Amino acid sequence: MGLDYAYANMNSDTGEEKELDPVSRAPVSHPGMKWTTKEVVAWLDAEGLSPVAGMAEAKRWDGPLLFAFYRMPASSFDVLCRAIGIEDPLTFSGRLARLFG
Repeated sequence: MGLDYAYANMNSDTGEEKELDPVSRAPVSHPGMKWTTKEVVAWLDAEGLSPVAGMAEAKRWDGPLLFAFYRMPASSFDVLCRAIGIEDPLTFSGRLARLFG
């Protein structure tokens, strides 16, 4: 898989990786959880996150993957976003909070 880090929560203090909360704990009734890559890309574009949308399309992100980002602790989220090339983690985080929050 091209985006292995999306399923890991890197502890910024120790550098240790551990699995995120299982996606099965996500609100499966939420419409965003059923999104395909095409729907994720369209939503990211509509939210003004075109660079992230391009990455999402290339890496085939789906709704459960977006939720995994949303559930990630803030300190780990920022580190992960910067590691995979998301230049503005704060904006991305805010959009995810509006979507799933």
